[in-house]
Amino acid sequence: MKFFATTISLLTAVSMAAAQDGNTYISYENIRYVDNPVDSISQCLNIFVPDNAKADAPILLKTYTTDFRSTAPQQPSPADETILALQNGIVVCIVGTRGYNSMCISKYEIENPKKKKKKKKQPTVETDVEYCGKLPAPLLDLKAAVRYLRANDSTIAGSSEKIIATGYMAGGGLAVLLGSTANNPIYDDALKQMGAADVSDKILGVACFAPLTNPLDAATSGEWLMEGKGDYPNLLKSLTLLVPETEAPLNGSTYRHYLKNTVYDSAREAMEHGVQISDEMGPEYYSDSCDPDDIAEYMVDLNLSKYLNIIRQSAYKNGYRQYFTTLATKTFVEKTSKDYALNINQMSIYDKISLQNNSLPDKWYIRHGALDTAVPITETLTLAAMLSNLAIDVDFDVPWDVKNYNEYNAAKLIEWIKGL
Repeated sequence: MKFFATTISLLTAVSMAAAQDGNTYISYENIRYVDNPVDSISQCLNIFVPDNAKADAPILLKTYTTDFRSTAPQQPSPADETILALQNGIVVCIVGTRGYNSMCISKYEIENPKKKKKKKKQPTVETDVEYCGKLPAPLLDLKAAVRYLRANDSTIAGSSEKIIATGYMAGGGLAVLLGSTANNPIYDDALKQMGAADVSDKILGVACFAPLTNPLDAATSGEWLMEGKGDYPNLLKSLTLLVPETEAPLNGSTYRHYLKNTVYDSAREAMEHGVQISDEMGPEYYSDSCDPDDIAEYMVDLNLSKYLNIIRQSAYKNGYRQYFTTLATKTFVEKTSKDYALNINQMSIYDKISLQNNSLPDKWYIRHGALDTAVPITETLTLAAMLSNLAIDVDFDVPWDVKNYNEYNAAKLIEWIKGL
């Protein structure tokens, strides 16, 4: 895998979208990033190169999956950061990945036990449909895509040393795992079998939004967050973390204070920008006669129980535990108990981020809306704490009321990438 085996064509739609700044964009589309794909539709990528891209321009690696379903490579969109990235000279790579709904045709040979074998007689060949995108398949696909970019670094503008992986929910979780598992040998056999390039899959940065890494982990943390039960405190104890910017241990007793302070800061900042927050959401004031034009100055606390009640009302009807346990049943392959345990380990973030990991990305951009209930906020807070404890450069924020995640974050994310 040394060169792009595709025809270069002008991407008219993107050129028209950016006509006011005079830029045009070249696209490399439906490129296979492995030699042995099992899903020819998903295991492809599109690369978009603005005409003003420099040789060392960053590469935005985007995946659109949100719940570990398969996704084909898409076109840049004005509804997210991809178009804005191109307008700012950033190369965009949109990767298709397999998912738990991916299926392929397999062939296997069978022999009729009632008949004696005859020389030169060909066995009967049967075909069957099987799922080929169970976890960790989409993570392996992203790793293979990064390796493809690295193997072809000299053929296109943009530097494979400046890859920033991004996504929302499952896409964000895959970006997190992609960054934190770089060059980890537990994936080598699968990548070799896929025909991935034999190079590094390390990336420079991760930009994740409400990241979902492992449905089973989300079930555990979500149950504890909403219902106060489960073994999440035991996990926190095993991680031996400190509350960010303090010397206090982060455990089952201190976690809710960490959450409350984070949400309080979010609410107060929103108020300072004119966002109205009802009392039912938890803000508490030191005076009953607050000046409506300067209400943020009167907010002194946040009632965490009220806030969590609002979250509970808009979260999944039967709770995080049931939703994510069901999702895990769909996403993980169950061939043998040994395979199942390995696949879960390959999707677990907790032992991947550690002091011993020298391949962690240097730059992290993490966002989770304070009212976003798609993924338990505990998943994002714990990730931020783990990285903070390693003194890694993390741009972390919990914006309050985000009506359009992509539009809200697009400009800020692009500015962050330009500053790397």
